[in-house]
Amino acid sequence: MAKEKDEFMEYAEQMAREEAEKAARKAAGGGSFEFERIKWSGLEKGKLKIVRALGGTPNSGADSSTSRTVRVAKIIADNGKVIKVHFPTNDPDYILTRILERVCEVDWVKVGEKNTKVYIQEKKNPDIFNMIMYNGLEASNPKRKFGVEGRGWGGKEMFLMNVLDRDPTVYAWSRENKHCVLLSKNIATIKTDDGKLLEFADDGIPAYGFTNVLAMNIFRHYGDWRNYDIGIERTGQTNPPLRVINAGKYIEEVPEELRDFVVTGPLTAEEKSWETYDLDKLYGPTSATKLWNRLKLSVAKIDAALGSHYLDELKSAADMEATQRDAAKAEKEDEADEEPSNNSEVAARPLTLSEGPSIEVKTLETFKELLPGWSVLSEEEKEGIVSCVAPSERGGKTWKVTYASDEKQWSCPECKTVAPASYKHCPGCAFAF
Repeated sequence: MAKEKDEFMEYAEQMAREEAEKAARKAAGGGSFEFERIKWSGLEKGKLKIVRALGGTPNSGADSSTSRTVRVAKIIADNGKVIKVHFPTNDPDYILTRILERVCEVDWVKVGEKNTKVYIQEKKNPDIFNMIMYNGLEASNPKRKFGVEGRGWGGKEMFLMNVLDRDPTVYAWSRENKHCVLLSKNIATIKTDDGKLLEFADDGIPAYGFTNVLAMNIFRHYGDWRNYDIGIERTGQTNPPLRVINAGKYIEEVPEELRDFVVTGPLTAEEKSWETYDLDKLYGPTSATKLWNRLKLSVAKIDAALGSHYLDELKSAADMEATQRDAAKAEKEDEADEEPSNNSEVAARPLTLSEGPSIEVKTLETFKELLPGWSVLSEEEKEGIVSCVAPSERGGKTWKVTYASDEKQWSCPECKTVAPASYKHCPGCAFAF
């Protein structure tokens, strides 16, 4: 545990150095719903939320559930729809990172006694610059000031963390489902025409103004955050946007109705057994295939303006992913064709149409074609399906589909069958996304 404490202290000291460097640069005038149905817990302005953070030192990569900072962008695609893009961590070679650097190149111009930053492409190619910086939104559009979409292709750094929420209602959900929740800055609820309530959660909490507060106010003084509950409050102010306290240490600042739920010390054995969200899968880097399918026309415009060759690179990367999917598909088919050994303790089960008493065996290709949404899928989407299992004869309408791609997947709102985010129709019911 001493090593863990040292890591938390190192994180705090690192954040202190970064804050000092930012201040120095500023003073000098320089620039400085779901593969898995996620249960989010949102912060409310002026209301303290009590949580127990799970996992080790932030951004340490200790495991797939460890909290981390992820750059998330909402980009207006070629078809006018918004797609969500996750950037890889610390990868300067990611194609969108390099496009951003190129389009957002700056020059410094002497204006009077001050050096003024000027974006080179803002004057040379204003349309391309506006597309990258602001998703092509007009200056009068309020999204330019609020939300991730107005930040263009660069998006925003968001901090993701698995937590146990001490709010009695949310905690009861965790106990019933034996699962933690993810913390969000804000959750918006919309009522549809048919009376359904839809939740739209921010992806985590903006890292700026939060990670430094965690480091300075929590880690530096109290070490490992797994040993005590913390209170987090949206202040409604720009600086600081969030207030964070050690809830047990400052129990008098906790609303009276929540004080009995504050815990200091280790989690219970039951709480430790509850499942956490796999952030590697939920927020892994967006594939080149998805970028090619949704942004190739936009990238072509950038190449035409800058004389670059990003489109060729993107196509090459997408082709490589397709080759890898084909290899994975072939491997799966080889495994399906294998005969069980006489020495096997458990014989491999054949691919079947149901789990009921009467089992009908089908070949892989014939079986895929039985998907209700098969006919509306594109050839690429069809090739991306490795295998599938039909709903049980005893009821239900959700198909269990296995895909070659490791792209983020979402549940169909109609039949709950999961499909990669790039799919335009549900394989399980033909629902149009």
